Amino acid sequence: MDFDEQPAIGDLGEVSRLAKVQLQLQKEIDKLEEALSEKKKQLDAVQKEELPTLMFSLGLKSFTLDSGESVNVKHEVKASIPKANQMEAFHWLADNGGGSLVKNEVITSFKMGEGEKAEELIAFLTEKGFKPERKMNVHPQSLVAFIKERLEEGEDVPFDLLGVFTFDKALIKN
Repeated sequence: MDFDEQPAIGDLGEVSRLAKVQLQLQKEIDKLEEALSEKKKQLDAVQKEELPTLMFSLGLKSFTLDSGESVNVKHEVKASIPKANQMEAFHWLADNGGGSLVKNEVITSFKMGEGEKAEELIAFLTEKGFKPERKMNVHPQSLVAFIKERLEEGEDVPFDLLGVFTFDKALIKN
């Protein structure tokens, strides 16, 4: 359609109808996402608080339902080193047998056509005028495995420094 041509009234009606359909679908999706979020919160409360607490109060670590599913309470550990504590946490890990968890990354940028320079060793980058950026990190799953091992051995772990939190979680399997 040329800009000089006027759209037919029926075409504008269809645009209006489809825009209203889009708005209605978006409203429905928003409601469903809100309901899903609420259900996830409810599941979290039952799975991480109510069911484990009740089972422990009854002296149970596992249970089999009439329908055959098994319910087990597993002790979970999660960790994420807060940015504000990173260097202190890296030093603690190094001093306490977890130094191999700390990874060093050297990052630099190259312009198009500098592919050969990108392949040079990092030691030569400064000499060539590049300013590499050094970044240290710990993979979250490696950190969790390290912390679990230390806790199982009865060793102390600085929870705040390493961003550690533990919880019990009920898992149901067929």
